[in-house]
Amino acid sequence: MNAVLTTLCLAVLCAASPSSAGTNPIPLEAFAAVDAITDASISPDGRYVAEVRSVRSSRGVFVIDRLAATDGWKPILRSSDNQFDISWCRWATNTRLLCSFVASSYLRGYRTDISRLVAVDANGSHVLVLFDDLGGAAGGAIQDRIIDWHPGIANSVLVEVEESVLSSSERSAIAMGAQHIGQTTSGSPAIFALDVNTGATHLVMHSASPAIHFLTDLHGTPRLGYGLDKDLKSLVVFSRSADGERWTRLQKAESLQPEAQLRPVALNAYDPNRVYAVGDYLGHGALWSIDLTDRQPPQMLSADSSVDIRTPLRLSDGRLIGVAYDTDRRHNYYLDPRVRELAQTVDQKLPDTSNLVSDASTDLNVLLIHASSDVEPGAYYLFDAAQQRLLSLGRANSFLDPKTLGRMLPISFPARDGTAIPGFVTKPAQAKDGRLPMVVLVHGGPAHRDVWAYSYLAQFLVSRGYAVLQINFRGSIGFGHAWFQAAHEDWGGLSYDDIVDGVQWAIKSGLADPENVGIVGWDYGGYTALVAARDAHHPFRFAISINGVSDLRMPERPYGLRSVLLSNDGLTPLYVGTDAAKLKADAPRFHAEQTQIPVLLVHADADLSVNVSHSRVMARALKDADKRYTFVELKGSNDALDRTEDRLALLNALDKFLTQNTSAPTP
Repeated sequence: MNAVLTTLCLAVLCAASPSSAGTNPIPLEAFAAVDAITDASISPDGRYVAEVRSVRSSRGVFVIDRLAATDGWKPILRSSDNQFDISWCRWATNTRLLCSFVASSYLRGYRTDISRLVAVDANGSHVLVLFDDLGGAAGGAIQDRIIDWHPGIANSVLVEVEESVLSSSERSAIAMGAQHIGQTTSGSPAIFALDVNTGATHLVMHSASPAIHFLTDLHGTPRLGYGLDKDLKSLVVFSRSADGERWTRLQKAESLQPEAQLRPVALNAYDPNRVYAVGDYLGHGALWSIDLTDRQPPQMLSADSSVDIRTPLRLSDGRLIGVAYDTDRRHNYYLDPRVRELAQTVDQKLPDTSNLVSDASTDLNVLLIHASSDVEPGAYYLFDAAQQRLLSLGRANSFLDPKTLGRMLPISFPARDGTAIPGFVTKPAQAKDGRLPMVVLVHGGPAHRDVWAYSYLAQFLVSRGYAVLQINFRGSIGFGHAWFQAAHEDWGGLSYDDIVDGVQWAIKSGLADPENVGIVGWDYGGYTALVAARDAHHPFRFAISINGVSDLRMPERPYGLRSVLLSNDGLTPLYVGTDAAKLKADAPRFHAEQTQIPVLLVHADADLSVNVSHSRVMARALKDADKRYTFVELKGSNDALDRTEDRLALLNALDKFLTQNTSAPTP
């Protein structure tokens, strides 16, 4: 077993029952609790359900047999070390489960994510770490990209992985003294068939650069590949003939304008020569159909005139069942008529939540439903179509009572140029009419957006008596290409102006107390908070930067701005720009002496998105300028702060800072 996997230990675990928590006031621990259930899937025949659960500082896999005489979840797998953790589990057969284990490591000098696959039977037996004899980067950092769950090869799946991963026959030949001359792929993936019972592999298709992802017909035949051209701007799409003899570049699919490029998501299950894709239509993301023969131009299938349709909805076996988009609520558009009908029935039974068909048995007789809302972090249900019955499988956070949380209300306000800016306001559940202390919570990205959903950070602030304003400023995604491009290469400009305009609107409308307004943000939002701290004309009284960027000129080591945008250093200049003078002018670390208000810096030292050095150099600059600041570095924490102890440390830091530096409101 290689060095990466020697620390991946698997063990049987026992379920832990959460203790009860008080609700007045809501303790920090209730908000800090990570989701008790982070993933769920159902076996193809509908008999077994698997859940990934948080257990103390790790995650475990639990399985229930719906046909067993006795009820109860059985623990079958656990990540028991501090490196690898369980991300998801899916059923490869009716009784064999594949689970993705993820970790962070150094690869070619950078901290990066790595993943491995582990197989286990439904009863917890026959645990097998797949690809277990691979070594470091030569084995491929990512090994859990399964592109076909039922390729027609007994007990096998198709995996997209770097071609440096050798087939079982090649490894056997090497063990017997044979030489192996590998493909020169520069990390480009090939397709391997992987036996989920034995771990044996064989090469199905060599890499086809520049393709970095492939789609199959879900019956074992690779039909499409796509990737970025050399300029890192253009998406190139290739179709593979049914006989596998040739690849053809789809010129018609690429003929649209650059902003309208179509990203393939799944082949049409009813037409092997059509593939679903998402891309621009009249300025907004839409669902398209592409002709793999390249005879017909792409066909637009579904679009919305105000927001982007970009999120594909798939079952665990890879079937595309629809697409999702967000307005003031989440909307799921199902392509399959039967799924659409069943989803409508579920919505009638669960009217207060947004309900997603997250998985289903092959015959669609048993659906797995994920229900969530602004006050419900998430709950799983089984829906029996024949009996029209919902069965609860558990909630993500049982410490919280939705009735005690603040509701998100959609708002819109005019920016200084008259543009209508959308967003949300959340007020304490028992808030009286009148002005409230307010926090502007700035989303990350900026290629991100705020949606109608539970946020532990927002609800913590609301529980402490603050109204929370979330703004989808220009530069956010989800509102069309022009909206996103409006703030391109101008992080400290238009987006920040929209945020300030939102605060002024809240003050003028009588919502916010002008003497008690703060700004809090994560990664890009943290950068914005630092920009606000030095703005002499801002309305803010404090600024909190969580994993924030302090210098846009630092895309390389050691101050990595690596995955804030697209996890690719080569793409970073396309977003932040290349004007050195402007980048320095927009960098908060060079203007610490202008800081007007108290600043809190919180940063995870294992952050893969924004290196902790961003906050370290910012803290040093604030110290040298003799400004009021607090710096909290979270040891061993990643950018998501996905451990309870990390979130609790964050909330404790925020609670202490707010108490010391603001006129604390009454919860």
